[in-house]
Amino acid sequence: MSTTSTIVLEPPLTAATKGGLATPGTATYPPTPSPAPSIAPSAQPLTDIEHIPVHDDPRRWSAAWKWTTLAILSWAAAMPAMAANIWFPALSQIQDDLKTSEALISATVSLYILVQGSMPLLWSPISDLYGRKVCFLSGMTMYTIASAIAAATPTMAGLMAARLIQAAGSSTVLSIAAGSLAEIFDPQERGSKLGIYYAAPILGPAIAPIIGGLLTEASSWRTSFWFVAGCGASNVVSFVFYKDTYRRERSAVWQVALARQATESLPAAGRLDHTYQPPRSRKLSPLASAGRVLSKPHNLIILTLSGLVFASNYTLNFAATRTFSAAPYNLSPIQVGAILLTMGMGGVVGSLVGGWYSDRCVRSTFSEETGIDPEQRLRSIRVPLAICPISMVAFAWVTSQQLHISISCVALFVVGLAQNWAYSASLSYILDTNPGRTTGTVACNSLFRGLMACIGSAVTSPLQQSIGIGAMFTGWAVLVTVATAFAMMLMKRGKQWRDKEWKKPARRS
Repeated sequence: MSTTSTIVLEPPLTAATKGGLATPGTATYPPTPSPAPSIAPSAQPLTDIEHIPVHDDPRRWSAAWKWTTLAILSWAAAMPAMAANIWFPALSQIQDDLKTSEALISATVSLYILVQGSMPLLWSPISDLYGRKVCFLSGMTMYTIASAIAAATPTMAGLMAARLIQAAGSSTVLSIAAGSLAEIFDPQERGSKLGIYYAAPILGPAIAPIIGGLLTEASSWRTSFWFVAGCGASNVVSFVFYKDTYRRERSAVWQVALARQATESLPAAGRLDHTYQPPRSRKLSPLASAGRVLSKPHNLIILTLSGLVFASNYTLNFAATRTFSAAPYNLSPIQVGAILLTMGMGGVVGSLVGGWYSDRCVRSTFSEETGIDPEQRLRSIRVPLAICPISMVAFAWVTSQQLHISISCVALFVVGLAQNWAYSASLSYILDTNPGRTTGTVACNSLFRGLMACIGSAVTSPLQQSIGIGAMFTGWAVLVTVATAFAMMLMKRGKQWRDKEWKKPARRS
């Protein structure tokens, strides 16, 4: 009687093997050879892929080294967000200096965020083949060189090209860093650590307009790009000392590629050749990895919500800059930066509180036998998602009626708090529900954010001119509200949908 076999790729979220053995030491990359993936009878208990025993287990690193890794990644994550916003106070100066149009400036803003959102689909499988560190070093080197080119270019075409390279390089951090942290911290503490991590890319764009405004008024817009080039160089140095978190045994992408390659090389007798051969790069298709994530309904719901929240935040920054720089406000770059700082500070508070509270909700039902209930994280975002659309509409109409700027600042603080509270918790949820696919999941998240922010920033100027800022952000509020309704439905049905996905035959082969 034959025994049906399955390759274990993405098991249920349990803590059954949390205490697995791991040997201290230093891992080298590219990874050293290991045996072919284990094939177990279907009756055998499934193993938690996030806790498979590995050499130099990142989850067993010292607290000091974990916090050092978190600090390195947080500082690096501030760079792409800072580069996206630091030139906002100087847009009019750039337009005059390079003799270009407002439409071309807007196109550059949109293309930057589009490239930054789509490139993670390429970086993610590369990191699953060669490790995280080589991607971080390559990407931040690209970012640094492109920033220097942007500072020196005499033409708008050169600036646009440099910005696109800058976006492509900086996207490595956005696509891989959160996944790297998920490889260090267990799910029941992951939310608070991701909350700390995401405070950096929130604080970056919050202070970037002030820094950009000061540098622009003191010198010129080019100084802002020299500044981010220097920051990028510091990131390159820090990643030289970075300790890689990637372990291929815990990567579903690697195991799928290895299993497929082993199947293709079966001898005629039908016996599996256990000789290890590393998967070729063509086996790690970026579209296949993204397709696996996007095929699940619960992922699509959270990715859409995440994309809309980020896009509304990015569009609000862009629209607020245009509004306060023009009549009747006519504020200086530094003053505009100070106003936008209020939204950034609210975002930092929201990210920290949201991550902490989502962990608290998860721990309330955690046990060693059953593991975590990821849908508990969604309980933590009900209030901020209710506040978010209201505060966006409040800011837009207060501004359109030209009421006192202090009221706009309060509304911006609340918007930032609500949006980033929801964002940090929802990202933790999607990482919890896609074990072994951390970087691919974050890459899909970046894609949704980038696409929606690109569309949002592209239509901001024409919509603001045609229907006004009040009506425009009322529309954004409606979109976020609809996405929130689906997220609340997911809170009740998410586990049922995930269990159904797990039982599909294709899911386990």
